[in-house]
Amino acid sequence: MKSEYDLVIIGAGPAGLAAAITARSSGLSSLVLDEQQIPGGQVYRSMEKALAENAPALGKDYFHGQQLVEKFRQAGADYLPEATIWDLGRDLIVSYLSDDQARQVRARHILIAVGAMERPVPVPGWTLPGVMGAAAAD
Repeated sequence: MKSEYDLVIIGAGPAGLAAAITARSSGLSSLVLDEQQIPGGQVYRSMEKALAENAPALGKDYFHGQQLVEKFRQAGADYLPEATIWDLGRDLIVSYLSDDQARQVRARHILIAVGAMERPVPVPGWTLPGVMGAAAAD
């Protein structure tokens, strides 16, 4: 991993992955930092671990994310999972925690792509009164 990038992207959901693919195809050096273990964000959670047998519960659109993750992996952006951002300086220095170590990286540009869209999975009783997703409980 380098100490400076053209673009540092915070978040490895669909927007962050698409941004990394576009940045790399434009010749920009890019780093994607994300708190999760694997890319995909809330919409495509555990995409690389999802099994085809789960398709009926997840829906066919879920597996469209597989192409996005594959393109991201092929694009060649640097990727650091399990990284917690704790400061974004005006000097474009991103401070983060990774492997229990405080680290920093300098960016020419920063893209914050941490938005989330809850993707409920229908299970028996999921529509009963008092049952809610994380967004409703927040």
